[in-house]
Amino acid sequence: MGNIRSVYLLLILQGVYSQFVQVVVLRELATRFSGIEIAFAVALSSIIVWTAAGAFFGRAMKTFASPQSLSVLLIMVSPISAIASLLYASCGHPFLSPRYELAYSLDEIILFSSAMTLPFGIVNGMIFGHMSAIAQNEKAGLLYASDAIGDTAGGLIFSIVLASFAPPLSVIAASGIALMICSLIFLRNPGRLAVVFSALAIPAVFSAAFLDGQISLIKWKQVLPSFTHERTVETAYGRVDILKSVSHEAKAVYFEGSLCGTVPLDKELAIPLAAFSLSETGGENLEILLVTSVFNPLISIFCGADSVSRVDLVCPDRRLFEISRNLKTVPGEFRKLNLKRGDARAYMEKSMSKYDLVIVLDSEPDSISGNRFFTKEFYRLVKENLKNGGVLVISMPSTEGYSGEKTRIFNAIITSTLKTSFRNVVVLPGEEKIVAASDSEKLTADFTELDRRAERILKGTTGFVPGIFSATFSQSEQRTEAEQIEAAGGDCGINSDASPILPMHYLKLRSRIISGDFEKPGVCASAIEWISGKLGLLLAFFSAIYVFVLVFRMKSHGHRFNIEFSSFENGFYAMGVNIMLLFIYQNRCGMLYRDIAAMAAVFIAGTAVGACCGQGRKKINLATVVLSAVVPAAGMSLTQVPFFLTMSAVMILLFAAGVSVGATYSLLVEKSSKTADTSSLWAYEMAGGALGGIAFSLFLMPLTGIAVCVLILTFLRLYPIILSLKNILTHEPAVILYKG
Repeated sequence: MGNIRSVYLLLILQGVYSQFVQVVVLRELATRFSGIEIAFAVALSSIIVWTAAGAFFGRAMKTFASPQSLSVLLIMVSPISAIASLLYASCGHPFLSPRYELAYSLDEIILFSSAMTLPFGIVNGMIFGHMSAIAQNEKAGLLYASDAIGDTAGGLIFSIVLASFAPPLSVIAASGIALMICSLIFLRNPGRLAVVFSALAIPAVFSAAFLDGQISLIKWKQVLPSFTHERTVETAYGRVDILKSVSHEAKAVYFEGSLCGTVPLDKELAIPLAAFSLSETGGENLEILLVTSVFNPLISIFCGADSVSRVDLVCPDRRLFEISRNLKTVPGEFRKLNLKRGDARAYMEKSMSKYDLVIVLDSEPDSISGNRFFTKEFYRLVKENLKNGGVLVISMPSTEGYSGEKTRIFNAIITSTLKTSFRNVVVLPGEEKIVAASDSEKLTADFTELDRRAERILKGTTGFVPGIFSATFSQSEQRTEAEQIEAAGGDCGINSDASPILPMHYLKLRSRIISGDFEKPGVCASAIEWISGKLGLLLAFFSAIYVFVLVFRMKSHGHRFNIEFSSFENGFYAMGVNIMLLFIYQNRCGMLYRDIAAMAAVFIAGTAVGACCGQGRKKINLATVVLSAVVPAAGMSLTQVPFFLTMSAVMILLFAAGVSVGATYSLLVEKSSKTADTSSLWAYEMAGGALGGIAFSLFLMPLTGIAVCVLILTFLRLYPIILSLKNILTHEPAVILYKG
């Protein structure tokens, strides 16, 4: 195949390209599933499976054609398969739902996320498998490292340079063309068939670069036939889609696939919320902190209220605020309005201001990023930013109409968590309930008193109607809902950063995600429900099996099973620690949409360093394995780390875990090179990674919390630590990590 350096160079470039594609497709999933991170985990696990399958086929194809010709053909197919994956993720029809929808059942999330990664995953694996087969076996470590270097570079480039504005299809097409041209340059004499196919593939991919706008038109036409797509704005925090009504001048604004505002603003729906929030404070010259969408009509209402002296609006990205100004959804007079750019939790941690009222809206605990505004740690942070007698106002789903008892438990978790920080909690009934929490004795649920306060505070405010509470809501309904939530709150649990229990409740129970009658969830949700009820027994059962396997491995020196299971275990640990750290980061910072590429790059960089530097060094090997056992516990401690340190801490831990995983893989390759096909180890590692991703994202993280995940991940490293110590004490060869 010409110079072996060409193989390494192409693997680096393919690594860059594969990282671009993975991140772009994951971001597309974020829009399709309203930011639910489980779709990320399922897609990543599926990519691992398809890549491993592709690698197997790639190795088998080495005798079917000349190495150069087949390599060029595969690389030409790579951008085409990537475009197919993206098109399906954007516009593909769901399997189970009757029509295209932005959010549907958990079954659909899993099936869709698995299927849409198939085309590119298979081709990407075939490229790696084919090039590994035609290179020397002893170069396996360098091949692994080359691909890892490419993945690292691609992830960092995307997060640092492209994340804030990248048109998805244009990124895939442009970088794909560069990859195809480089393959023709690096691989001399590629063959007539490959050249002909290149002449067809390159123009086709070039044409696809101009279809970004058309994809959005097709997608939104399926979702909202009465609206047409006007424009899309990529930001570091998510995608904004602006749609225009075909019948009148109204517009709808979607953020990550969820409606976040309309133009012109519908202030009538927001007036009762504004009246309730201001009435609970009962004061004048109020200073308000808003953690909400920049398209929320509350901004205009509060800026126009005489009782409000200052409104601070936390906006994570200035581009979102500029879009809002262009659409005229923020007030033209900014005397009272102050924009606080950045994450809400980060702002509160460093803010010296104190507020009479903090309002947190437009977030729901259906995802890890939304859940971060419903934890006991966040409520304590809010309390630190409130004046004496200050009030927190949030929204939560209605008790009636969705699921009765199940939803009452869901809401009882929220109110129970609120009560860990506030003495008093009151509920305003409705389809979207409003909850106020405070230590003040002035907090009331009596509508007569609220009407009296509102008429005094909001007198003259546009849209306000005296007696709004008594006319709009039923006092008996309010009391009934409050009593039902209180009765359901016994052992419902407390939501926290370390144990985010609400997102899985949401996925299992909420009708926006679970199709149809939400008392009859789909197969996957039912399986999770069943497993959650028998989790202790299942964990004990699998722990017993694993202990048996450990004993068997210790007694089976030289057995091939020892090496293969160790590779499987290495992959399971790698994906498990990734899922845990990524979810912790999302729960703390909510920046996974922007930073997932960089975080994957840092982990992969660690694997490359470990693969290159861990060979033949007993003490370094022992140090990396011990370090990997410490990483999970250190990750758990991040829930107590200040916000501004979280990102760097997660990056360090991901790199450390990657070093251990890479060193372990390299040593296993050395050990198995004389007795087995080294590619089988890679397949076992991929299988372990896929199972680890599913286990941690669907079961262990949501059902057990971080503490149990830490114990499991730490336990997985005990066996290599014991054998590494034994190798040093008995002066056995340093390259043998798993004795045999």
